[in-house]
Amino acid sequence: MLRDLLYVWSSAEYHISGCISHRSLTVQLCDCWINELKKIDSCLYDYFTATVFLHVASRVAKYSLSNDMLDVLTILVGQFVVK
Repeated sequence: MLRDLLYVWSSAEYHISGCISHRSLTVQLCDCWINELKKIDSCLYDYFTATVFLHVASRVAKYSLSNDMLDVLTILVGQFVVK
């Protein structure tokens, strides 16, 4: 049972990372992920948030801050302000 849980957790982390790095991260997509992951598990939501922050930091370092990335950061930071 513990092995199955570890497999599911690792699979979720892998898919979250893959989706963030290979797809265009939009406000709508980010908001959808946040809402759905909050329903499933707060740890997965935290993992998603940390991964998005790292993704945005990497994109900003390579290409400079765009309006799209700023909008994504606004959604993420807004989640902490509302709490």
